[in-house]
Amino acid sequence: MTFPWRGGAFIALLIVQEPAPARRDLVATYAAILEKGPDARRDLSARALLSLGRPGYDALKRAIAAKPELAKSVTSPGDQPPPSALVRIPPFQDAEKDARTVVMSDPAAAGPLGALAEPFLWEALDSPDAATATRAAGALRRLYTAPDPASAGRPSDALRVELDRKRDFDLSDRLLTAFLGGESISWILMSPRDERITIRMKGVTLRDFFRIATPHLAAVPVGDLVILAPPERIALVDAPPAVWAPSELAPRIEAALDALARGEEGPINGLTGVGAYHALKRAARTGGERFSTKAGEMLQQLEQRVFFIGEDAGPPLAFAPSGPTAQATVAAFEKAAGFPLGIVEKSRLEGPPPAFRFRGIPARLAARALAFRINRIY
Repeated sequence: MTFPWRGGAFIALLIVQEPAPARRDLVATYAAILEKGPDARRDLSARALLSLGRPGYDALKRAIAAKPELAKSVTSPGDQPPPSALVRIPPFQDAEKDARTVVMSDPAAAGPLGALAEPFLWEALDSPDAATATRAAGALRRLYTAPDPASAGRPSDALRVELDRKRDFDLSDRLLTAFLGGESISWILMSPRDERITIRMKGVTLRDFFRIATPHLAAVPVGDLVILAPPERIALVDAPPAVWAPSELAPRIEAALDALARGEEGPINGLTGVGAYHALKRAARTGGERFSTKAGEMLQQLEQRVFFIGEDAGPPLAFAPSGPTAQATVAAFEKAAGFPLGIVEKSRLEGPPPAFRFRGIPARLAARALAFRINRIY
């Protein structure tokens, strides 16, 4: 099977151009597999179509309308188009050749390659070795699964155990901060509004609790700290293997990367968002300095709104709000940490302190989180 495109590797904030043309070649390729089979690949093609955003979603809906029996064997398109799409980054240098070598050797090792592995995983489905074909199908299913916004992060082993321990929850009109205050974990609420929660659940994890009880917040673990923030306002500074972006933005990112490779900066300068930044970071691995420079520029813009998870050092710090105002808390924190927080607008120190509790959190991470909450969340 041949593909008329070349592959490559979660969230974005802004789109400032007209919608980009749909990737008709990919839509047509996967729609043909869905229509003609073989049966074993129809569900994979449906997942592939959904990974293309609105155009693929529409094609899947048309196919099921024409052949209603398909609905019994393929992934449901749902009532609304998928909000995000997989960004297929153009390969540079020997990246495509290297990806094919990895996939053909062991499809299960394709994860770090992101979407660059996609055409070769489809090729591996034709392998005479049944185990290889099975692994390729599994890798494609994982590739076509959009990330959970709450899954970003790097929890410590101790925090992972706490997040995954099954337990019961029974809250009646209780403040989120009051609930968090009774937990053993370190946390910070990246929101000026405290929520009241009424919920009863048995035999679920703390991750499940956050996902259900605070649907507008992502509970992102960073070491021993849980950061509760709107999903669009927190991200990894390092790009994930597979980059996802809002459906309407993904094809624009791909086109902008192609243009940047030709030396045209206009298209990428007209985009922003974590998806675009991550795509630039991934492209820079083989595309060179031009992409790396643009990724750095975009990161500086996004840091005004997004808290990026990176490497933070410093001695462990135990600290909680001190005094009736944010100013009192900041003063006490700076004394304990031994360095200034860097508050942009001093007027924000007049209000109440942010809701948080640090227990053995690296001082630099604690400082960045606290400063971001005071400077950027209001």
